[in-house]
Amino acid sequence: AATSAPPAPANPLPAPLEDGITFLGYDQPARVAAGETVDITLHWHATDTPSQDYTVFFQLLDTNNTYIAGADSPPLNGDYPTSLWQPDDTITETRQLTLPADLPPGNYFIATGLYDPATGARLPLVGGRGTDTITWRFTVGE
Repeated sequence: AATSAPPAPANPLPAPLEDGITFLGYDQPARVAAGETVDITLHWHATDTPSQDYTVFFQLLDTNNTYIAGADSPPLNGDYPTSLWQPDDTITETRQLTLPADLPPGNYFIATGLYDPATGARLPLVGGRGTDTITWRFTVGE
């Protein structure tokens, strides 16, 4: 939900995207195991009103960037489309990630970002020299 004084992300990872949206960071459990459904919270901030509605991609990748699991959907399941975001809004949304039961323990990555659902074109990071994906380490335990 959009709030005036939202909680700061437990893991700050500021990444400004084009069209007035900044990714602030994320919250995730310290320990996860194969077969679990994990809640991961994404923190977004609007510096301007975005020009259109974007969809969030949210993926678990292995260290070879191979897709393992994930789901795409608009922020807050479409309840607050990006085209309605106002400058200085902060949007906090929790996404669920179900880990495959046979997922080996080890290091993985979460990849997220925004794209135009009509074209599939991802929204680039500002000054990112073509980068359109925000990633961080995600460790699966025994």
